[in-house]
Amino acid sequence: MTMTITLPDNMARRIEAVAAARGETIEHVTVEALDASPVLARFADDDETDLLEAFIGCGTSDGSKPFEIHEARRELAARKWAAGIENL
Repeated sequence: MTMTITLPDNMARRIEAVAAARGETIEHVTVEALDASPVLARFADDDETDLLEAFIGCGTSDGSKPFEIHEARRELAARKWAAGIENL
């Protein structure tokens, strides 16, 4: 997919500098930065979920019902987002 975005000049210069220092393309550095973004992580598809991460913490100590970690994370993110906390 191709997407065109407008970045502030200082951000574009930083991306260009990192790409040049690493010998990588601007596109690669930009995708890497976006992929690591906590903002995008809030909107990640369940299909992209790491299976080990999904397994860890999937049970509760009372054993009465399974604990859905992704559901709990979505609910926590929604509460924090509603409270105006952007850095999860």
